[in-house]
Amino acid sequence: MVRKAGKMRTRISATGKSAAYTLIEILVVIGILAVTAGLIAPRMKGSLETHELKMTTANLAHTAGTLHELAMAQQKVYFLEIDSDKGAWAVSVQSDQKSGQPKHVQTSWLKSERWPKSVRLVEFRTPEGETTTNGMQRIKFSPDGTSSGGEARFKCGSKTSCLVVHPHNGRTVYGNGGEAFYPDQSDLGD
Repeated sequence: MVRKAGKMRTRISATGKSAAYTLIEILVVIGILAVTAGLIAPRMKGSLETHELKMTTANLAHTAGTLHELAMAQQKVYFLEIDSDKGAWAVSVQSDQKSGQPKHVQTSWLKSERWPKSVRLVEFRTPEGETTTNGMQRIKFSPDGTSSGGEARFKCGSKTSCLVVHPHNGRTVYGNGGEAFYPDQSDLGD
């Protein structure tokens, strides 16, 4: 039976006296909440890592695709610079000056970006088969639609993701550590 006392409700036992929650009841509820939180937290961490990894490769693939289109539309040579030491990528365009050094491009829709600290580049492979895990790598996008090509593998926790830029047609594909590619797609020489 519950009796209203103003706006507050109290429990009334069978004998008619008000009863409170015991320390044991409170500890049991806290224990249940702690176990539930312990089961959910690791899943949330894994989900966050998966999201960061997918966003990194998707953003990088979008940038590569944009450079491929810009190179053909503007008849200029563009570069995607992937710097594993800094955990970032940048965009540059071939300079018209005699120095020949590419100059960085920084616009609101095409700019340098850092990937999350939990994501790391584990391997970069060129079409010639050379692999590296550190330093800056450049993928060149030419006005004729071709590229120098490259494959970048990223890892976050136990998940991996891969980005492939094909040299012959400049096409970019990405996905989960090879699962998203047909055997001939991961071969940079085709």
